[in-house]
Amino acid sequence: MAGLAIGSWEGGKYISRLKLPLRFYVLLEIGIALSAIMVSVLLVNFHNWCSQMYQLLSGNIGILTITQFVLGSLLIFLQTAFMGATVPNMASVPSE
Repeated sequence: MAGLAIGSWEGGKYISRLKLPLRFYVLLEIGIALSAIMVSVLLVNFHNWCSQMYQLLSGNIGILTITQFVLGSLLIFLQTAFMGATVPNMASVPSE
């Protein structure tokens, strides 16, 4: 939800200065696709770096839980920010 909110806020500030908002919308959709591919590539080796994190933090379940939350949030932040920026962009595109 934070990614959607930040993307919508920042996208709303940026979209008012554009002459061709539809072009920006296409770029946002491409950004969503590319960042989703990037996360997919990162998740292929998820078990390798996640097992190291578990071994390192196994003594403190609180820090392990916070670390998992932060890493999960960072993995989806870029896509959700792009998705949030599409909302004010769609609202600004004039219908023809």
